[in-house]
Amino acid sequence: SVRWTQTVQNMVADGATEFVECGPGRVLQGLIRKIDSSVETKGV
Repeated sequence: SVRWTQTVQNMVADGATEFVECGPGRVLQGLIRKIDSSVETKGV
């Protein structure tokens, strides 16, 4: 099973402050912001 929420929370706890989504769309950016709105997200 996918543990997306837990994975993102662990990355933030380990110090991640910025996430980059590669490719069209912004689905993952939205999911990350719902999990932790303090991190920065961007798409390329």
